[in-house]
Amino acid sequence: ISGFVSDLWRYDVAGGLWQQLSPTGPRPSARWGHSAVMDSAGTSILLFGGVDAISGFVSDLWRYDVAGGLWQQLSPTGPRPSARWGHSAVMDSAGTSILLFGGVDAISGFVSD
Repeated sequence: ISGFVSDLWRYDVAGGLWQQLSPTGPRPSARWGHSAVMDSAGTSILLFGGVDAISGFVSDLWRYDVAGGLWQQLSPTGPRPSARWGHSAVMDSAGTSILLFGGVDAISGFVSD
């Protein structure tokens, strides 16, 4: 499958300009249908799931350090959401947790967990 991208962009609201960022090191695979949320301090982005051209449905979790320009794959323990795409995610105002809902997974189709 072609057309998957893994680029990262920043939009300057005041200046009205897009800037392509160039993170170094490991990064998430090119994908679509994922969720991404920024913490309330604006210091990091958390990216979950989606569909990539290699594995199909994915359930990986990545953190992007805005100041450092680096991605880091996280390794949560315990139960986790199934690999999915098309879900919604929000971060609480304290920046301590993400709430994730719904989407489509490879086993059940539409999910509402």
